[in-house]
This record gives sequence, structure tokens and C-alpha cells, in this order.
Amino acid sequence: MTHLEFQKRYTYAPATDKLGEGGFGSKTNTPQKKSSKKSKKYVFLALGVAAAAIVLALVFALSGGGGRNAYEEVYVVDDIAQIAPNIEEVYVVDDTAQTASNIEMVFVLGGTFTMGCTAEQGSDCSDWERPAHQVTLRSYNIGKYEVTQAQWEAVMGSNPSSPKGSNLPVNNVSWNDAQEFISKLNTQTGGRYRLPTEAEWEYAARGGNRSQNNKYSGNNNADVVAWYNANSGGEIKAVGIKQANELGIFDMSGNVWEWCNDWYGEYTTIANPQGPSSGSYRVIRGGSWFDTARYVRVSARFISTPSNRNTFYGLRLASSPVQIRSVVGVL
Repeated sequence: MTHLEFQKRYTYAPATDKLGEGGFGSKTNTPQKKSSKKSKKYVFLALGVAAAAIVLALVFALSGGGGRNAYEEVYVVDDIAQIAPNIEEVYVVDDTAQTASNIEMVFVLGGTFTMGCTAEQGSDCSDWERPAHQVTLRSYNIGKYEVTQAQWEAVMGSNPSSPKGSNLPVNNVSWNDAQEFISKLNTQTGGRYRLPTEAEWEYAARGGNRSQNNKYSGNNNADVVAWYNANSGGEIKAVGIKQANELGIFDMSGNVWEWCNDWYGEYTTIANPQGPSSGSYRVIRGGSWFDTARYVRVSARFISTPSNRNTFYGLRLASSPVQIRSVVGVL
């Protein structure tokens, strides 16, 4: 199966099971340099074995390699008609809104994963995290970083956070506040931003289809990827300092708790779960600079009322790419 990502012009990146598990990170979300108005830049996927091996080796090296079996490349065309008919999925990723909002997004290729109390979580799991269960998600975008105070203030005109700093995560915001921010952001940019579902949040935190089954988001050592009570010095930190996870996403463990869209409820095994239709508490994920390592694990869950503001609470955005074409075929 080949998955494509579109940007301003028709930009796509194939990831095929024949060459290994594919995935998308920040690399494929970089706006492409414009060429002539109607260039005819055709890319033929029917490459010889030797050429494919060379491309694979080059992309693997450029993307950092590191033991994952992945094939990535970015191609640009001017017209959707130039895309081979054997491509199965095509998505629009609107970088116009991304540029206007100055919020970087990472494309997360959909897939199936085990959510909840998996083996690497050990004895730290709570009953809320059980049972471990299979979840299938469609592709989506998620913020590379937590929303910063500068980004929030640019939209809302004020900053509720404490302490203040332009590149610190916005904090002291409720779920309701997050919804107001997203509504205004979408109006200003024409974007399709929203909060991630709880399942989307955990899949991205685990590294999507590049997951190395880490206890924390990107590593089994919390100190490498997370700001939490043992290393934060009792204060919030700027985004993007710690090591990113397998998808190139930062701070999904620690720094601030991140609101999810879902009402809290017991887990169910369905595709693209949205959570209960109603409830009293919304889900928050990721832990914060104040919490112990147990709470910054990828499966750790917590809840809060939608109106609750706390200096530990922030947010990360998600959005849904538009599938504009679905053609069944074999690469």
C-alpha cells in the first residue's frame, strides 16, 4: 500500500510495505520550493531494483536511520493527473494554515497499535490503562510541539500562563479555553485544527508505525525525553529541548499535561475511537514537569473537568488531512 501526503502544490511521499514500514515525520512536512507554473515533473515508481535500493539507502541515511526499516522520499507535481493510477491513498495537508499559524505539524500515517497497559509499562500501570487493546486509526496530523505562549497570544490577544515566556508551553488553560483558541485559530487561518483524540495522542506518543515500544515517548529513559519532577528543577521548560520521539515529535512525555478531545471512559476496541458521547471529565495526557516518571509514560491517563485551569495543563493540536483520492492498486 502506498500513502501520499499533499502540500501547497501536489507533494507526496510514498511509503510501501514492499520496501518496509513507511512513516512520515517533520521531514515530509517541509514546504517545497516552487518550480515553474506548470512544470511536468513526473515521478515513476517503477524503478529498477538497483535504483530503488540506492534511493532507499540515501533516504535512510538522511532521515537518521537508527535501526528502523523505512522508505521515505518527497516528490512534487503540478497536477494530480500526473500521479500514477496505482496509488491507493492521497491526502491534502494544508500548509497554508500551518504557515499562517506558525504551528508545525507532523503527518502520522494511520495504522493499528496496542493501546493501554502494554508489557513495557510494567507495574506502573493503573486500572485506568487496562485492558491493553487493539486500535486502528486513520492518518492525521499532530503538533510537533506543544502550543507555545507566543502562539496562544497571537490568536487570543492575552496570555494566561505562569511563568511567562514566548517559547514556553501555554499553561493554565482549560479544555474549554482550548476549544475557544482552536475556533479562533481556524477562523484566522482557514485551518482544520482540533484537539487529538486520546487514541491519536497515544499512537503519536508511541511513535506511530515507527514505534520502538518505549515506556516514555521516544525512549525508555525518562530523562532523555521528558521534563518531570526529577530533572525540571520545579519549573516548566521551553518546548523542543529534549530528544524527539520516533516521529520527530517533542515533549509528549512531561513538561505540561495535554488536553485530549475525549470525555473519559473505559476503553473500547473500535476503529478511530472518539470516546464517550458525554461525561463529566475530559482526558489529559503526557504528565508534566511537576509529576513523577510514572505519569509521563505513553499509556498514563488522567482526567479533569473541562473548565479546570491549572499551571500544569496545556495543549497540542491535531488536524485531519482531507483524503481526495482513493484508488486501489498494487505498486
